[in-house]
Amino acid sequence: MQTSYALFQLERKEDAAARVEEFLKQYPKDSGGNLTAMQALLAASAGDRALAEQKIAHAIQIGEGYQHFHHTAYILGSAYALMNEHERALRFLRQAAEEGVPLLPIVRERSHPEQPALRPAFRPVHGRPEEAVGVLWLDFIRAN
Repeated sequence: MQTSYALFQLERKEDAAARVEEFLKQYPKDSGGNLTAMQALLAASAGDRALAEQKIAHAIQIGEGYQHFHHTAYILGSAYALMNEHERALRFLRQAAEEGVPLLPIVRERSHPEQPALRPAFRPVHGRPEEAVGVLWLDFIRAN
């Protein structure tokens, strides 16, 4: 999954999609929903809202409760952000921060070329790491 996400960030979306499909052949159960979440992100990026919503629902169905669902949650939050579904995006980004790693370096450094507003400026926040994630995304939401 990390390779496909890296390819997506490098704007090599066709390569990312191919990598996801390759892994789905090897791991068709997609435990945790990471690969299906990547399909949702790719669909959202392409403007295919219906497919993105379908993949999001499936990723949640197969992944929720999985030990490392925070990775899936981060990708789902990103997909919702690309679809301008701010509340849903923030829900999954908070879940990612609360259940796993804070992901602050990812949020701080990530780039979505198709939506420059999704590159929030990093603001240090005192308190819990998930609060910082929330502040970053709230800044994005307020700006749009």
